[in-house]
Amino acid sequence: MEHLNIGFLLFVLSEQSESKELDSRSIRSSMDRWWANCIRNQQAREWIGEQIRKVRSESAGYVFTRQMYRDALEEKEFAWVAGLE
Repeated sequence: MEHLNIGFLLFVLSEQSESKELDSRSIRSSMDRWWANCIRNQQAREWIGEQIRKVRSESAGYVFTRQMYRDALEEKEFAWVAGLE
C-alpha cells in the first residue's frame, strides 16, 4: 500500500500541526523516525521530511494546514513525485 503512505503522513501532520490532535510523543516518534522514512521515492521522502522538520521547529511557527494537505495531494507535480501516477 505504498501509494497510501504519503497521504496518511500528511494527514497526521496536518492534524498535529493545525488541530493539535494525534500529537502524542509516541505518534510523533513513530512518524518521524519510522514512517516518514518508509517512503520509497526519494524526492517525496525528502519533501515530507522537510515539512515535518518545519512543523517540529517550534521557533518557526510553521503550520501545515488541512488545506495544504489537500493541495499537496491534488498537485499533479506532487502526484508524480510521489509515484501516484
